[in-house]
Amino acid sequence: MTEPAANFLIHGHNNRVDVRGDITSFGVAGIATGRMAFAAPPYGEWRLFLLTRSPSQWILTNNVLAAFATCPEFHDVAVTVVPPGAIIAVHEGEWKLLPKYPPADVQEVHQRIAPLEHAVADVDTALRYEIRQIVARQRPLRLLLSGGVDSGLLASHLQEEHADAVALTLRTPWGNEIEGATRTADHVGMPLEIIDVTAEELEAAIPRCMRLLQSSDAEIISIHLLITISFESAAARGADLVTGLGSDLLNARSDIGMAGTSSDIGERVRATSASGLMSTAEFESGPRIFHPYWSPYMIHTQLSVPAALKKSEGIDKYYLRRLASYRLPHPTAYGEKVAIQEGSGLVRGLERHIGRTLQDHCTRTWEQLVHNSTQDSEPAI
Repeated sequence: MTEPAANFLIHGHNNRVDVRGDITSFGVAGIATGRMAFAAPPYGEWRLFLLTRSPSQWILTNNVLAAFATCPEFHDVAVTVVPPGAIIAVHEGEWKLLPKYPPADVQEVHQRIAPLEHAVADVDTALRYEIRQIVARQRPLRLLLSGGVDSGLLASHLQEEHADAVALTLRTPWGNEIEGATRTADHVGMPLEIIDVTAEELEAAIPRCMRLLQSSDAEIISIHLLITISFESAAARGADLVTGLGSDLLNARSDIGMAGTSSDIGERVRATSASGLMSTAEFESGPRIFHPYWSPYMIHTQLSVPAALKKSEGIDKYYLRRLASYRLPHPTAYGEKVAIQEGSGLVRGLERHIGRTLQDHCTRTWEQLVHNSTQDSEPAI
């Protein structure tokens, strides 16, 4: 192959074929009329079929029956086993296994997709490991589920590990994520429980949230308030809580969102670790909270992903969404989602209910908690 790049690039993951380029796709097969480069997944072995009708028109597929059903006029089936990480070139109906260090023109094509697939495989492996550690405790689990990619991936992995898990989603007076949670729960086959929470219950949960987090920061409280209520609901049933908290930060590109650079991410991770936001109740007896994305293994894995893969083609969390596209419905994998405390007006609703800003309320509540703690600790005279 001497011309720059190939007309088409195909890569594989979890027994699926994804096509980039001008190709007519059906299922996991595609009809092509030019040359093609295939980048195999970094793990596992692929059995691929090449069906030809003429030297200039052929199908590359890993589902030969589907290909025949769609285009029965194709014939001359060739089979090849593709080793992990290999690059295959197809031209005029013939395979060519490229060397380990392929020519620059093909390497250029391969480099556009290989880092993405390695990032997808790495985070998939890390998530599976973390979920297995949680499931190994053999305790009932509740998963705080939204319509987003982060908790959706956790739901998929929990079901894959046959966890004793039920999904939770909350409905406040100002909004909910029931539609997205239902879509994901139905797709993975996980039971879903909807919890209705009143304004009075949310206000009453603020001091309990503060005790859990050891913080009076209104932003931190607003993020963790629904988690606190979910945790208490899980604990009442003797279950641990699993959340997708932390993914947004670890997969951001700057302190102004995902459109900047990655230079300050490490410092932000350290600051968040010290904020109390990622409290897991690890040192308390009884039920625990698990934030799998925030485990040391997952932190390392996500921070190791090149910043360019965290936003690509205008899509945030690009590599995570790519992984989710293999496991979840498309609206869950690629849909836009705003955190419920932001999108549903939770903070604004609470402030109307309590009659002052949330930060003012948190400051006063914290002062009262400190005062009560001081009074309780004074020796009786």
